[in-house]
Amino acid sequence: MFNGRLKQQLAEMQDELSSTRQIKDSLYSEMLVLEFDPEGRVRFANDNLLEALRYRREALIGRALDELIPDSFRSHPNHPALLKALRNPEHWSGAFRLLCGDGNESGCAPSGSRSTTVLANCSTSRSAPTT
Repeated sequence: MFNGRLKQQLAEMQDELSSTRQIKDSLYSEMLVLEFDPEGRVRFANDNLLEALRYRREALIGRALDELIPDSFRSHPNHPALLKALRNPEHWSGAFRLLCGDGNESGCAPSGSRSTTVLANCSTSRSAPTT
């Protein structure tokens, strides 16, 4: 009886994990995804983000978030909120800007973010950022 209950619980947990993985895979295939390590450095960027923001993977992985924030966004009220949310395990929503691999800026609106992962939709400005 005890063993049967454990097997049932294990099967339920495996189903739940499978469902969660499917949801994550779906989001990661359709959204722009940027993940940070606990020190605030990029640990993962999906192909959608690399293409949209015109980065090569090796040029982005390991960079600190602060290096990706354009000067035009640093005085915005969402800047400290974004940094705080990525340092602490909390949900955050609000527009932000990132530097693209070609030096332009991209305005982003997160569709979801939790602690160290940002799922976003971004649109790129073709004007060069001010220095």
